[in-house]
Amino acid sequence: MGFLKNSIATKFAFLIVALVFVTVVLTGVVFVGQNVSHTSNIEREAVLTDLKVAALKLTHDFEPLPKTISSFEKTPIIQKYFAGEAFTEIEMSRLQHFIGEFLSSWTNLGSLCLKRELDQSFKCFSQAGPLDELNSPYFEDLSSSFANNDNFSQPVLKRIAGKMVQPLTSVLYYRRAVTSDVDNVHEGNIIVEYLFEQNIQKALLELKHLAQMIIFNANGEYLYHPSGYKNWGITLGAGYNAFEEYPQFKSEPVVFGKSNQSEILTGIKVDHLSEDEAYGFGKVILDRESKIFLNLAIIKNTAQQLHANDFINKAGFISLLVIVGMGTMIGWFFSRYLTRYLNEITDVARKFAKGETDVSVEVKTSDEIGVLATAFQGMVRQVNERTRILRKNEREIREARDQAEQALKSKSDLFEDLKIQKNEIEKISKDKDDLLAIVSHDLKNPLAVIETSLDIMMEDQDSKISQTAQDLIRRSKNSAKFALNLITDLLDLARLEGGIKLDFEKFNVSEMMRNVLDGFYIKSSEKNIQVNFNTVGDYEIYADYGRVVQVIHNILGNSLKFTPKNGRVDIDVTVENATSEGQEKNLIIKISDNGPGIPSDKIDKIFNKFEQARTSDRAIGTGLGLAICKNIVQMHNGQILVESEEGAGSTFTISLPRVVGESAIVTKAHNPNILVVAQDHVAQERMVKQLEQSHFEVTVIHQMNDLLPLLKRPDLEFDIFLVQHDLMFKEDQSLLDWITKQPLLNKIPLIALSDQVNAEIIDGIRGLASDFYGISFPYQELEGKILRILNRVDEIYEKKIRQDRKTIMVVEDEEGIRDIIAEKIQTMDINAIKAKNGVEALFLMKKYPVDLVLTDIRMPELDGLSLTRLVRKSYPNVDIVLMSSTTVEIPEELMKRMGVKALLAKPFDIDFLDELFQPYLVSNINPSEQNVGSPPIQTQNELQKILLVDDSEDMHLLFDVLLKGLSIEIKHCFNGLEGLQNFENNHYDAIFMDVNMPVMDGLEAIRKMREVEMKDGRSQTKVVVISANNSSEDIKKYLETGFNLAVAKPVSKQKILDALKRDHS
Repeated sequence: MGFLKNSIATKFAFLIVALVFVTVVLTGVVFVGQNVSHTSNIEREAVLTDLKVAALKLTHDFEPLPKTISSFEKTPIIQKYFAGEAFTEIEMSRLQHFIGEFLSSWTNLGSLCLKRELDQSFKCFSQAGPLDELNSPYFEDLSSSFANNDNFSQPVLKRIAGKMVQPLTSVLYYRRAVTSDVDNVHEGNIIVEYLFEQNIQKALLELKHLAQMIIFNANGEYLYHPSGYKNWGITLGAGYNAFEEYPQFKSEPVVFGKSNQSEILTGIKVDHLSEDEAYGFGKVILDRESKIFLNLAIIKNTAQQLHANDFINKAGFISLLVIVGMGTMIGWFFSRYLTRYLNEITDVARKFAKGETDVSVEVKTSDEIGVLATAFQGMVRQVNERTRILRKNEREIREARDQAEQALKSKSDLFEDLKIQKNEIEKISKDKDDLLAIVSHDLKNPLAVIETSLDIMMEDQDSKISQTAQDLIRRSKNSAKFALNLITDLLDLARLEGGIKLDFEKFNVSEMMRNVLDGFYIKSSEKNIQVNFNTVGDYEIYADYGRVVQVIHNILGNSLKFTPKNGRVDIDVTVENATSEGQEKNLIIKISDNGPGIPSDKIDKIFNKFEQARTSDRAIGTGLGLAICKNIVQMHNGQILVESEEGAGSTFTISLPRVVGESAIVTKAHNPNILVVAQDHVAQERMVKQLEQSHFEVTVIHQMNDLLPLLKRPDLEFDIFLVQHDLMFKEDQSLLDWITKQPLLNKIPLIALSDQVNAEIIDGIRGLASDFYGISFPYQELEGKILRILNRVDEIYEKKIRQDRKTIMVVEDEEGIRDIIAEKIQTMDINAIKAKNGVEALFLMKKYPVDLVLTDIRMPELDGLSLTRLVRKSYPNVDIVLMSSTTVEIPEELMKRMGVKALLAKPFDIDFLDELFQPYLVSNINPSEQNVGSPPIQTQNELQKILLVDDSEDMHLLFDVLLKGLSIEIKHCFNGLEGLQNFENNHYDAIFMDVNMPVMDGLEAIRKMREVEMKDGRSQTKVVVISANNSSEDIKKYLETGFNLAVAKPVSKQKILDALKRDHS
């Protein structure tokens, strides 16, 4: 046995044999012992597991029943029913629909009954619908199913009028008392029938093979038995009772204490019914308060299981004996085999460890030992080769590390230099921006004050200034205006050449062009220049909207400026198709005129700074406009060209890339998102589909409970609301009124919807909505109203209406008559506003001051007589003249009582209107009666309070002079902090505020003002920014910060009054 002392391999082999022997013997002993123990307890564990699983399935979905019925009771329509309020047919239909949906959401609910205490009436429903009187008598006897004042009845087999229902169904009834929230008076009961059949079927599916389930109530009546005839026996009066058939199931009464509140199975008992049958019994608790439970028993045949376990025991013992013998033999053979060549491998490994590299193992076997020897020999060769490579790599790494350290040092020095240069560039850029702001504020402010002051002096009719002095004032005003325009253009050009960032967005080209053309309406009319706009499609483009508008505005302004009276300007918009694959389409805008043209020697220089076509042009321009246009177009990777012939006019061609295709409607970056809040009969499916077909994104809600969660979603932003006019947000507040009082919602335009159209409805909502639509009107009316609001078409009137003239509104559904009368009014230097019906007229009168309403009597939506009554009610000082195509004679006394000035019979001579409109000519207006420039939102004697926040004393003096004699009170503050403190303690109709001020600038002040409004729950005050920086980027920044409107310097009386008049929402 000496070899055991020196051979580790041999020791290991003997150890393996010993471990295998001991492990097998111990495993056999434990296996046999545990199997015997398991055999004795297997029945108990199996039955107990089935018992618990069945209990869980029986109580599935039962626990939330009381909470669900409590929520059902709190719904408004259920409370209204129990309060005894009268129900219309529609409301009763909604009640049935609501209860039907509730029952459908609970598959375990068979039926639901509402018993009203007031008249002892029953309303009973099942999932199939309302139950008639013949199917609901069993609810009359339900009170006997409840013990005392319990909420739950005992589980029973379902009966109607004392007779079992086929097929047999296990049920339980839940009763919910309904009491008044006001005086706690009992108003009735809600009784729900809960079906256990689905739960029983789920429990049966979970039972193991050879197991049976029995369910019976506290009285021993079977609710489920595998033998159906025993259930039938109850029906036929045979008297089968679980306690009589199984005395073992009798147990102690259930104790409903706090210690077992989380248990659903109590009173568990497991035992044998016979030698081959084991049973488990327990009480399944359904409701502790009412002490309601089910008796559950599981009976399982164990004979087959016991026989199988006995067979396993015998087979296992024999297998252990075989494993012990074979393991011992294999272990001994393996030990002898391992010791065969291990000593030789050990000797060679010992030599290699001492440093001998030229060693080899001579083992000529192909088994694991041979593989080990071959692998060891290969390892020796690999270690020798890798040692050589490692030494070589070590030298190379040392050299590379030295080079990397040198490069890293150079890179660090370079990064430090770049960082210093970057900081210097940022400082220069900031200094440039600060300089531009200072120049804008400190140079443009005085020039603006000078220009406005000179305007006041020239307009002062009572001043005794000589003709020479007036001429000097005019020249000084023109010089100040020229200097102001020059500074503005220089600053704008400096921004562009300094690399200003463009704000790209997708917008509709036709909409942009119409907006620009609206701004030149008056200028083109004054010179009687015909402006023609032609486009072959409705295109969208990615570009900076404000900068593109600036280019079109500049070139179109030049065309109107240089084109003589009765001239012509043509604007053509087309798209140039791509010449190669992958190339973008180009938008081509051509602006042509028949003006004096550009000399041939000036065409190549016309886009240079300070370059003009003629020397005489210096008096009316700075020479920077076209340079700015070229810079903007090139920043868009576009082109601007000019073709001109002196004396024959000029054509400017603008080419812009990134055309994204044609659009069906006018959009900006997305289709308008519309929220419809209305009941089904108003938000009709046809109307919603038509809106979606018009490329509107439509969201419809019918229940008020869905409104607030929807409005709180951050991923949804709505462009316009369509709201049913008579929906109530609370009992004493309509939804329209609630929306208009929310700071974040009242900015969104709102159209009121109604299934009826009458004067009372329109009168009630026109102060709350932007427009009105009756669902009986054509759909095109609704689409037109939406696009009119979203595209701000009504603002065109603001550019056409002159404040120093009277205004007449023509209300006529015939477009031809309406246009003829409006043209006649405009030829008499009177403002004309057109409306095609009474509804549109009322909403326009909210926005614009009107002196006379000329209306037809017979019109759709709202007729002339209804319009007369509403106008007389809200605008008592407005004159009214009626028109009628029928022979109508209204007594003079009635016309006087209605407030009608005259009645015109159609057809009438258009020249007859001269006499009718004569009192509204400017020359015939008493100066004391003029209300020139007064905003339409105030009456003649109503005092408006405004807050002026500006650090320039000249600006404060200028406001006092410009607004002198008007019903406007001005509070003066000279920095943002002073203005904020004054705003916190006072209410103002409007605030005019500068941006660049000491102590606190205007941007910080407006942010803090909006925070004060949100904190105090105040409605948003109109805040107008007065700025010398009127670029599109600056104005966008002001509006995003919190300002509502922007007034560019120089400030004029008209600009101030227009800002006061405009709706800031």
